[in-house]
Amino acid sequence: MLYSIAEAAKAMGLEQAIILKAIEDGQITGNQKASGEWLVEETELQSLYLSIAQDYCKRQWQADLRTPTQTGSVICCRLEAVDIECRPLRADGLSKRAKKL
Repeated sequence: MLYSIAEAAKAMGLEQAIILKAIEDGQITGNQKASGEWLVEETELQSLYLSIAQDYCKRQWQADLRTPTQTGSVICCRLEAVDIECRPLRADGLSKRAKKL
């Protein structure tokens, strides 16, 4: 599917200038019509979204490196994709079961 710059910006929740800058910088490719209007493929927008998300995560990760955890250490690892489900710690339940045995 082809998007105009305005449609792409609206779909991604970004300003049109950011989409144009990404094309100018070579982050994504676009096709310019004879009228001067730019068209961008959906896959290019997905690539740009991924790039923006990775940059955000990188900045958050660098900020987290400066913030110690509760134990005073920092855990570092590179993530390609994240699927997180938060669950309560099981240690309490395990220690209760161990006392019963």
